[in-house]
Amino acid sequence: MWTIYQHHKGMHYLALGNALHSENMEPHTIYLALYDNPRGGLWARPCGMFFDNGGPRGSKRFIEIARLRPLALNEASSVLPFGYDAWGEGRTLEDFVKSYEANKNHLRGQRYVLEDLEGQKLSTVNTLRFHPELTGLAWLATDPEKRKNGHAALLIQSVMALLRHEEKDMGFVLHSEIGIRFYEKFGFVKAPVENQNFEKSIAMLAGNEELFDKHAAVFSEFF
Repeated sequence: MWTIYQHHKGMHYLALGNALHSENMEPHTIYLALYDNPRGGLWARPCGMFFDNGGPRGSKRFIEIARLRPLALNEASSVLPFGYDAWGEGRTLEDFVKSYEANKNHLRGQRYVLEDLEGQKLSTVNTLRFHPELTGLAWLATDPEKRKNGHAALLIQSVMALLRHEEKDMGFVLHSEIGIRFYEKFGFVKAPVENQNFEKSIAMLAGNEELFDKHAAVFSEFF
């Protein structure tokens, strides 16, 4: 589980954990910027400074706002209802949830969930690793009662930053059913016309274009 913080200036960061300075054993918090920072994405700050009251008028420098964690497969039924209104297609909620018991992408993917500080699930997304440097994002959905609060955006930013921390050249593909403007905020662009295989969704990509040329088949094989 990782904690998401908001700096007093408004930027969001994903804390990866703590590390000890090799010379003086001072503990440091290691964290990722969840925005395009030209100076770098990975940061370290002494824990004493990270958790101090260095904000305006003695307020906290960093404030906990949410948590990110992988979702175990046996927990999926708790978040699948988030997508029922979009993908239910006339089925009952029970039948909709049950249909994922044999869904290939659901079973092979790693789902992540954004939770509030009390552990309430807010938003979820599935990730499909097609290649060590290529991940598909699928099934982004937010609790209907919690929508329009930026939870999906914070989840996408966090998951992309985390996976790029594991592999700096990580590329991403997805199919959008809501147009392109939402995903453009995270560096996605519309894929070439030859990769547009579905009438009701738009293939998009983010990252190294040469990587997508090499693995173009994923657009039709897995989506």
